[in-house]
Amino acid sequence: MLTHLSLEYCHSNPSEDPAFNAPPTTLESLSLLVMPYPWTSRVYDNLLELRLTDLDWKHVPSIQDLANMFTRTSRLALFELSGFWTLRTSQPSDFTRNCDGDPSEHELAELLSLSPPKTLRKWIVDSNQFCIAHYALPPSLTISYEMRSENLLKRAGRHLNTILPNHLGFGIKSADAIRPVPPAVAMRVTVTRITLCYTESCAVAVSFWRNGDCDAAPDLLLQLAMRREDSICDVFHMIDCSAITHLHLDIASGSCNVPWLHLFRILPAIRTMRISENVLASLIEAVHDAPNADDDPTFASHITSKTPPNLDILHIGPSEEYGFQSTKDTIGKLGQWLKQREGCGLSLADLRVPKGLRAGLDEVDPIWKSYLTKSVLSECQ
Repeated sequence: MLTHLSLEYCHSNPSEDPAFNAPPTTLESLSLLVMPYPWTSRVYDNLLELRLTDLDWKHVPSIQDLANMFTRTSRLALFELSGFWTLRTSQPSDFTRNCDGDPSEHELAELLSLSPPKTLRKWIVDSNQFCIAHYALPPSLTISYEMRSENLLKRAGRHLNTILPNHLGFGIKSADAIRPVPPAVAMRVTVTRITLCYTESCAVAVSFWRNGDCDAAPDLLLQLAMRREDSICDVFHMIDCSAITHLHLDIASGSCNVPWLHLFRILPAIRTMRISENVLASLIEAVHDAPNADDDPTFASHITSKTPPNLDILHIGPSEEYGFQSTKDTIGKLGQWLKQREGCGLSLADLRVPKGLRAGLDEVDPIWKSYLTKSVLSECQ
């Protein structure tokens, strides 16, 4: 019994392929490249997974095609649209045809007719540029969305400023009301160095969770590109981050700028943070020199509850750089910071560090564990 089928029609005539003219009715997973089955075909009705990739403009589904198909797909759990052209509107704008400018008001209104099946759990849009399909994702509390693009973060800013608040702050539109959407409370930002068009740049992946369960699939995953001179704070300006309490930063060395104090001002509620050891030095330098509430730079003697960051838990993971070790100066300042926080009644509840960093702390300050409120220290492997 055939349950998985992938069809690619780049150099052949689909009319000569029996798999295209007589699709099996037992399919659960279907991947189509360039040429889809007719949108009224029953082949879509019982699918669990559907992937449409690089469709030609004349074969791209219209909003109405997709809306009608969604009413028939009673089992669909994963839906993916990839390519330059992903959806057609009844009155295509330059944005829909060429990813130029912005969608029209008529197109945005038309997108409201899309109602995904209740079984859908993941919807992926993957396009080089921001396209109409990114705007088509209706806010949901049950669907995990992935928005992928090779657009630079700053260049995509105006689209993100329109799209993201619908998912992470404003509300779910229905026929009779707007239900509030819980804000994101946890974020993970991963920045890696890549070569794009022979130019060294960065890839950034930002995951958002509304319930703080970072082991589950994120409610929203955003993948974009960044220049090395860009600031990581550009990621956080896209939404209201005032409710973020958990932050995981996985930043490759030299990939982007991290202005820590600015970051902590954007994230006033942060209580749990995980970083890799390769950015520890810049973090410690920032908090060690942070001004107090009276703008007195003598941070060492003036830590208050308003001194950033007001953390409860700090996890420092090992760096992916081969043989990386923190300097004695960085380790010493980390020990001082822990001691200062303890002296002001702001002890960390939990600190997890790699084995090498733990040995360094033992050397510079043998009683550093007493600065934590948790009696048992876990090693972060």
